[in-house]
Amino acid sequence: MTDSSKTALLKQLGVLLYVCFAFLFIKDEKFSIYKIIGALVGFCGIIAINYSAGGDIKFTIGDYLIIAASFCTVVASILTKKVAQKNSSFWVVGISQLTGGILLFIIGIVLGGRLPKFSTKAIFVFAYICIASIVGYCLWTYLQKNGDLSKLFIIKFAEPLFACIFGAILLGEDILKLQYLIAFILISVGIVLGNKSEVKVNERTNI
Repeated sequence: MTDSSKTALLKQLGVLLYVCFAFLFIKDEKFSIYKIIGALVGFCGIIAINYSAGGDIKFTIGDYLIIAASFCTVVASILTKKVAQKNSSFWVVGISQLTGGILLFIIGIVLGGRLPKFSTKAIFVFAYICIASIVGYCLWTYLQKNGDLSKLFIIKFAEPLFACIFGAILLGEDILKLQYLIAFILISVGIVLGNKSEVKVNERTNI
């Protein structure tokens, strides 16, 4: 329902909201005016993605669903960090993947989904998706357990870059759009501003 490159940029809205408003939910996070400014700048980036040549700002149903998924990702990351503190990262990922898989399977069947005929190519693609997902989430959960979410989310901002590159290579998407470049810059600035005060505090502590 939307381009993969656009999806990767929209997903950063959740990152911005966490970086800027995490102090409301996590006591270790500190309030900063830079975080609020960062949220506003980043939100301008989201608007830029959806700006059309005619001057209209259009959001499709796919865009809304991706933004909703972004919120879910942030909430899940916070919950995962708390759960992973006392449990194995492999256990956390295994339980979450199994539970999510069962729920999505049931929902898919209820909504009329059917299992397609499997070919050799489809089996390899399915296996790759499973392995990539498991390895990726295990590494992410391990880092969540031992690291700072704010810093991890900044690193995660590399995701739109890879999504744009592979969207162009594999799907033939047009990523050479001025609005994408502007959005990328604005969202980057928003996240940097959101973590500006934290960086200063860490530097002083190291000194």
